Amino acid sequence: MYKYQLLHKPTFSTWPSSVLFVPKKTLIFILILLVLSLVGIRWMKNSELNKFYKNHALRLRNLKYPNQPSDERLDAWRLTDIYQTHIFSAYFDDRPDVLLKEIPEALHNRVPWAMIRIIGIIRLDLEDLPLTCYYEYVKSSDGKKHFILKRANARIKPIARDENFHMRYIAAFILCEFPTGDDTRGLTPVGVTVSKNYTRGYSDFGREDFVAIRYPADGFNSGKRKEEKFMAVCVPSFHHKFKNSPQLIEFVEFYRMMGADRFTFYNGSITPEVGRVLDYYSELNVTKVLQWRLPPYYIFEKTIRVDGLFASINDCLYRSSSYMRYKYVAQVDVDEFIVPKRHANYMEMMKYLDPPKGEESNRAASYVFRNAFFYLMHEDDPVTQSADIPILYLHAKTMRWPHTNIMHDRSKYIIRGQDVVEIGNHRVWDFRKGNSSFYRRAFEEVEVDPDVASSHHYRYCETEVETCWLRSTRRDTSAHRFTKELGKRVAKVCKEIFENGCPKNPHSKLAPKLSIY
Repeated sequence: MYKYQLLHKPTFSTWPSSVLFVPKKTLIFILILLVLSLVGIRWMKNSELNKFYKNHALRLRNLKYPNQPSDERLDAWRLTDIYQTHIFSAYFDDRPDVLLKEIPEALHNRVPWAMIRIIGIIRLDLEDLPLTCYYEYVKSSDGKKHFILKRANARIKPIARDENFHMRYIAAFILCEFPTGDDTRGLTPVGVTVSKNYTRGYSDFGREDFVAIRYPADGFNSGKRKEEKFMAVCVPSFHHKFKNSPQLIEFVEFYRMMGADRFTFYNGSITPEVGRVLDYYSELNVTKVLQWRLPPYYIFEKTIRVDGLFASINDCLYRSSSYMRYKYVAQVDVDEFIVPKRHANYMEMMKYLDPPKGEESNRAASYVFRNAFFYLMHEDDPVTQSADIPILYLHAKTMRWPHTNIMHDRSKYIIRGQDVVEIGNHRVWDFRKGNSSFYRRAFEEVEVDPDVASSHHYRYCETEVETCWLRSTRRDTSAHRFTKELGKRVAKVCKEIFENGCPKNPHSKLAPKLSIY
């Protein structure tokens, strides 16, 4: 039998017991010091932020408002010297928190204090290409005398990358620093373009090379408005000779009835009949129609998503919120109707969803409405309106798939435009943080209960037709409470545009009538 002898006592720690057993008061003191240190660091950072915001406010107050073109129809695709890269528009972006996210060093340098946000389309493999921003200035009131400055610090930020499906071209923000310094001569730039070449001179550019920079239409120091602009509607570009004029009229009149008063459309390809509808609303100053002719190498759903979808909707975001200063922006297609279930209109609905509590009380900036399919292949609802009322999608197509898509799957949204940075087709991709001086948390999105409102999507089957026929259906007449007034509005507009009233609804499939009202 073996015997073992313990030569050393077990050693659990080489630290003195006085360190291992710190008195409770000492621990509390250390914790207090730690908290005070963190608060001190935050205070120093907040002090820097406050200085930056004060500097920003002072510069904005002293900025000379430029003589910018008021006709938005002048905005068009401009070719750059970057391979197959085009730019469409540019917006003055002076949100401090958005700037600091893109250019953190501006917090200490105090410059730049704002950005010019260009919207364009680039080759995806060129996103890291170093670019130079060239700015156009006008020296005389007649616009004849002008000069050009340059800054070699452009940043390319692809838009909705996760929705681009690895296609060759992608919509992008090209971010140019707002120029400061003696060489600006105290003026504000009116146009901008980008180049891969830093050595280009004045004679290398023509006026057609620049896109206009759009500053807030009501000025920099407009103060509190007597009547706030409520809601604008953004619609992706029309393509493949869009021809459904009855649907377009119903769409515009429904959203006008709900409270929207500005619509931005992008004309890629439409029929003359649809053109008459857009001309009618343009004369009423209800719509802005922008030409959207893409070059041939941007191929629909082969080299680029849809028809430059993400460029159009993000242009509309900044056109509506930054330029025209609308509080809310709805992003929908012409076959999608956000239908309230409890409220009479969007003003009532948004007061419920977005109560006026102040910026820091309500961190939601995007209200997402889940999608419900109303398939056009089903017969019209048997409850009809009077003969002089056109057949409406909201009234006739009531058979829907009981399933309501989950959030972000075909969903649409209404956003507070000034609190959003980048949007996609079915969701917001980037929010601003806001200007809270102590704790800054990004704004966020919320899912709207379908019992409050949902997106009624009137379309053909989105998958194999046999699959849709096999799906169960249920009758949903929740939109009928709006269709009596909507029908009158649509009939009135049709009579003013077309000699014989509304063209026939191409998707109407009459069923036996039950009643008329």
